Amino acid sequence: MHQELTSLGFTLTTPTPTIANPGAFFIVDAAVAAQQAAVIRTAMTAITRHGGTLLVLNMQSRNISSVNKMLPEPVALTNRRAASLVKGWPSNVTAPLSLASLYFAQDKNPWIIAHGLTGPFVAHAQVLLHACPTNWLAWTRKPEFLKPATVYESQRQTKTAGAALVRSDLGKGRLFLATLRLSLNDPRKRSLLRALLVNLRVADHARRNEATRLHAPSDGPRPLK
Repeated sequence: MHQELTSLGFTLTTPTPTIANPGAFFIVDAAVAAQQAAVIRTAMTAITRHGGTLLVLNMQSRNISSVNKMLPEPVALTNRRAASLVKGWPSNVTAPLSLASLYFAQDKNPWIIAHGLTGPFVAHAQVLLHACPTNWLAWTRKPEFLKPATVYESQRQTKTAGAALVRSDLGKGRLFLATLRLSLNDPRKRSLLRALLVNLRVADHARRNEATRLHAPSDGPRPLK
């Protein structure tokens, strides 16, 4: 994942035991969570004590147990495939995203999630993105006269949890979990990943800037550290 993310223009470094940057932004590849347990604990401690953001990507059934070892509450995965997403809890992270950027039903590789998030962690978190209740993939494959009935039927079907991006406070910092299938070989999914990463950094900077302004001395705001 390191090489893939740097190809998007981001500079990545490995956190050290002494890291104490209030603006630190950590990305964890869930696929290697077991092998990188010490590094992840360093990141978790840093954002809890000093603030910052930690994003866990690539969550799948084969690595969920390793991820749960680092979370304050357990999370589980559901079998929920979706070709489009919708916004949930209002957030600066997802507000700039258009509905078109979350719609993949007409793409060659349409699936944006294969699993949804559920469990105690999600119950106490904010769901920022989740599977669209309408199965637009089925809609695109039907003749025109059947499309309205297809949409109605898909909306009424009972579905498993489809949370795709959730956020929870972690001490002074924020923790995000994602099941998004962000293939960097797909230009549209690549664009979505880059937009989310940029928005996470911008939202974190704005949050810290607001905190600085609110707690500033009377002679003006203190600079961000």
